[in-house]
Amino acid sequence: MSASAKDWSQHLQQIFDDGKRAAEEMREENSLLRERVAYLEHELDQAPRRHQETQVRLKTQVHSVTAQRDSLAEELSSLKERLDLVHADNDEIAEQFVEIERQNSNFISLYVASSQLHATLDHDTVLRNIAEIVINLIGAEKFGVYLYDGNTQEFIRSIDEGMEEDELVVVPFGDNLLSQVARSGELFLDPNNATHKGDLPIAVLPLVVANELMGLLVIFELLQQKDGFEELDLELFELLASHAATALMSSQLYTRTERKAATLEGLIRLFKDQS
Repeated sequence: MSASAKDWSQHLQQIFDDGKRAAEEMREENSLLRERVAYLEHELDQAPRRHQETQVRLKTQVHSVTAQRDSLAEELSSLKERLDLVHADNDEIAEQFVEIERQNSNFISLYVASSQLHATLDHDTVLRNIAEIVINLIGAEKFGVYLYDGNTQEFIRSIDEGMEEDELVVVPFGDNLLSQVARSGELFLDPNNATHKGDLPIAVLPLVVANELMGLLVIFELLQQKDGFEELDLELFELLASHAATALMSSQLYTRTERKAATLEGLIRLFKDQS
């Protein structure tokens, strides 16, 4: 074989080998493509099932989230009800606290008034203490304390506030409001005209101790800033009805005793001087 024939044979063999190698590579690539197609077909077949599983999973999650939301809503509603109850309890406690404070204040006022009434046996001081209670605690602007004279059967104005010098100084026991209250022994309040300013009493309180009438507290006007009588005023009236009467009686007895003692001392000194 000549050299050129040999070279041509080698060249053909090279082309054959290259074609064989290319064919082998194509077969391998074709095999890979078939596998890829098979995988894609498998994935395509599995897609509906996976989609359905995803839907089921999502529905389960939605159901779980909905259940949690409903549970939280119930807890929130329960907490709101408990909070409303706490607010109601707080409001009730606040009202009770205010009421307790008011009662304590009233108790202190009553205690101070009672202490003032029994702090002295001087008759004039007792009358002034009664007047201070009526002014500062009851809030009266015009009033008078009338002591009863059993000998003359008259109510005599002994101390007053806001009254004219010659205004209703002496009231005879007879057919009048003061005498009616004295007979009944009950507090008189004018419910229809509690804040009027005039000459007619809006409150008359009999001062009685051991069934003995000591006198009357007669109120004609309240202070401008006061609309009417309050619960504390009624308690103060009740206190004055007994304690003021007791203080007045004690001061009168003390005054009589002092006078008798002074008279006896004068007689004793007189007898000593004569002897």
